Amino acid sequence: MQISSSTMVSGRMVDLGSRRREQRLATSKARELLAMRDGPRRTLYGVRYNPDYGKAKSLGMASKLQPYIQSGTYVGEWVEDKKEGFGKQVWEHGAKYEGEFLAGKRHGRGTLWVLEGPKLRKRYSGDWVSGKRQGLGVAIGNGKTADIYEGEWYMNKRHGRGKMRYANGDVYEGEWHGGVRSGFGVLQKANGDRFEGQWLDGRKEGPGCYIFQDTNKVLEGEWTDDIAKTGEYRALEVRETRRHGLSSPLDFTLPVLTVADPDLILEEAAAGERQLRKGRRRAGDFTDASDVWADCGRRTPVFTRRQIAKLREHFESFVARSADKEGNRGRQIQLNLLPEMLGGLGQEISENEFSMLMHHIGADPASFISFADFVDIVSTFFE
Repeated sequence: MQISSSTMVSGRMVDLGSRRREQRLATSKARELLAMRDGPRRTLYGVRYNPDYGKAKSLGMASKLQPYIQSGTYVGEWVEDKKEGFGKQVWEHGAKYEGEFLAGKRHGRGTLWVLEGPKLRKRYSGDWVSGKRQGLGVAIGNGKTADIYEGEWYMNKRHGRGKMRYANGDVYEGEWHGGVRSGFGVLQKANGDRFEGQWLDGRKEGPGCYIFQDTNKVLEGEWTDDIAKTGEYRALEVRETRRHGLSSPLDFTLPVLTVADPDLILEEAAAGERQLRKGRRRAGDFTDASDVWADCGRRTPVFTRRQIAKLREHFESFVARSADKEGNRGRQIQLNLLPEMLGGLGQEISENEFSMLMHHIGADPASFISFADFVDIVSTFFE
């Protein structure tokens, strides 16, 4: 006997099998729509395949392992089965993001935390675009003492205007490109020194000036690959000192610089010191240095290059003698050796004169001086 899947209904032949298939398809689509995440939801747990399960299964030891393991959680809003709106996502490694989503990615304002030891630490707070840091934001580096950047971002990199506070105390404020200092910017060193000028790929490049806090002197010129190639090394005027927020020098130590012609710079500095002293004598008292420099006229050298070389040889002999002593600071000497050094040059100095000199330069016998400082001081005793 043959069984037909069709039947006669009101004079029409109906295929029951086709109708059942349509009903099952409609039910399946309805269930799929019901399962689609849309709107606010409670905690949803993500899962991923357990790689250890596959290895154990091949060895016949997978009975105690689960094929899938939890990979994180998400609490928040959904639109068409994608994270969209405000939400909080926690990954299996402990990192957490709380903020806005769009089309399943971090987008808008949000904050990212990472797990450091037992604690969650804020790593970035600000704008996001398609899962990347972009716009304005604050980023904090690793560790308790970390770099902190506040400013503009583009494609996960510092880009535009921004301020970086380094863990060592330095502060840079200016332009960035591709994650490094590029354009005009100001670097304030932890020791008080300051550089204002152009940067390229994280290095000083182009016009700029480096100001030394300890001596209130400035090296102004052109820089190439982080090194000053040409420029003028001079004393800061009072108006410049105030503009840069510098105080009077308390230590008479100059940093070591790599310049095109150090002997020429020393010669010019020595000449300037003599002219300054003469200008003060004409004024009748020790007035502000900036008021006297304007009346100095053309500088005349105090020492020739040959004399500079002799002074360097004399200075180095005392450096070598002090090399093994406690508290030695490399190619520098303590000021308490100055009377003996001047005596070796045929210039005697009394205790009273020495005390007055210390007061004049704002130092004490325990202070250290470099060769450049030594030339400046010696120039005051030779006409």
